[in-house]
Amino acid sequence: MAYFKRPIPMNCCAARCGALAAAALVIAACGGGGGGGGAPPAPPVASATSNISNGSAPLTINFDASKSTDPQGQALSYAWTFGDGSTGTGATIAHIYQDHGTYRATA
Repeated sequence: MAYFKRPIPMNCCAARCGALAAAALVIAACGGGGGGGGAPPAPPVASATSNISNGSAPLTINFDASKSTDPQGQALSYAWTFGDGSTGTGATIAHIYQDHGTYRATA
């Protein structure tokens, strides 16, 4: 299994009590058994968005990576890291940031 981390393009702008934003998306695609020659297959392409990027806590943000693709057409799995110690799975997910602070996506 190969994992490909891509940052979610979000701007961490300070709100009155601090900024709340982002997550990291890890998509995974299972490849074949290898062997043979030729170029390795192209990695999956992550495409993730959120409905908002800042606000006051508690703040619910909806994340969507359903437009991510795999050039070989293989099924993708999704693992989210929200920057506050929480994680989640699925192409779409909602997360509530309980505390004010800056939460950044990482690669």
